[in-house]
Amino acid sequence: LCPSLAVEWTSFLQQTMLEDILPILEFAQPLVLFAMPTIAVQRRLPQLLRFNLNQAFVIDLGVCLTFHASCFSRWLSLQRGDQIYVPLQAELPVMPGSRAILLLFGACLLYCISSTALGSYPDGIPSISVEAKKSLGSLRTHRRTR
Repeated sequence: LCPSLAVEWTSFLQQTMLEDILPILEFAQPLVLFAMPTIAVQRRLPQLLRFNLNQAFVIDLGVCLTFHASCFSRWLSLQRGDQIYVPLQAELPVMPGSRAILLLFGACLLYCISSTALGSYPDGIPSISVEAKKSLGSLRTHRRTR
């Protein structure tokens, strides 16, 4: 693939699609975030789908909390009076280590997709899978014996 072609396509996608879709995604993301656990309690859905919804909720909640915490820390650092002007291109990312975190979440996503495609539970993500199992386990009703 030619690097100039990749740059051209990236700029095209950024100018046309992202500018139109980004406001919609910013509005829909909280709705989807809180719809996932609501849908996951539907007992008529397969248990694997319910587990995946719970796991996606935990991952998305972690991403949102991390992002907002980093934005808040950045805002606090900008409140000092000794700032100097930094051009936008040279500015540090909002969240330090964001590329590593993004790669980690991408790896988790690929693992979840491949495990689900094979028909098994993607329960190998240490703390996230445990939390998703807890949520799924609390949905079961216990029968009383008479």
